[in-house]
Parts: sequence; C-alpha cells; structure tokens
Amino acid sequence: MVEIILAVIVLALLVYGLERNHARQAKPRPRLFGSTNVDDREPFRSPPALSP
Repeated sequence: MVEIILAVIVLALLVYGLERNHARQAKPRPRLFGSTNVDDREPFRSPPALSP
C-alpha cells in the first residue's frame, strides 16, 4: 500500500514538473535565426576525392 502511494506521489510530481516546464516555454520561434546566405568553404579546405 505504501509503495502505491509513493508511486502516485512521484507520478504526480513528475506530471506537475513537466506541465510547469511546458507552460514556461516561449512561443514557437522560427527554426533558423540569422542569415542563411553563407558561403560553403568545405570544398576549398578539403582535398579533392581520388577517382579510381
């Protein structure tokens, strides 16, 4: 009986914590912040692939 009461208390605290955290989250934001016009420098830094 004590185990059931403790399990219910733990479950209630878990639900309370998750709901509180969810309520504190900001509204949905755009996925990308800043500029997306960026030059890809990877081809200049890596050596070309060897062809067989």
